[in-house]
Amino acid sequence: MILCYTSMKSTNYKLEDIFSIHLNELFKAEKDYLLYFDKLSASTTTEELRSALSADRSGQASHVSRLEKIVDSIEITPAIGIDELHTAVEKQLKKIVKDRKKPGLFKDIQILKVLKDIYGIKISSYSSLQVIAENLDMEHPALMLEQSLEDSRNNIAYLIQIERNIIYPQFKSKSDNVQKK
Repeated sequence: MILCYTSMKSTNYKLEDIFSIHLNELFKAEKDYLLYFDKLSASTTTEELRSALSADRSGQASHVSRLEKIVDSIEITPAIGIDELHTAVEKQLKKIVKDRKKPGLFKDIQILKVLKDIYGIKISSYSSLQVIAENLDMEHPALMLEQSLEDSRNNIAYLIQIERNIIYPQFKSKSDNVQKK
């Protein structure tokens, strides 16, 4: 996770400060992902990918809820900025949502790629926050962060199954059929 330097003006930070900044950035990002996943779901042609984007299957709603509980329990103010990784991923998400010209499996491949990027960022973020929470003796937040970390790991494994067993084999089959004509 990259620290949001726009909200950090001093170099005299305590671990609690780092935790609060990371937590706030992730909370903001998760809320954004929840909205984008819903929009992306309407753009997919693969039922399994659509399922992976659902709030229930992905655990997005649970992640937001857990983070909200942690934010409320430690009484922090909303983030001033957002990290650079989230900004880059958000640009990709906006581009995919706006692009209505690329049909079918090609768009599913684009969505799959950005989802894997998101889950990679989430795994890194939840892992760091969990370790920080443990070091701050924040047992309950550490457990909630661990739950979201495991959800994210499971989601990326599911995406890998989708690409391996469904999307790329279908894409290859369509490509082979086009070449035969």
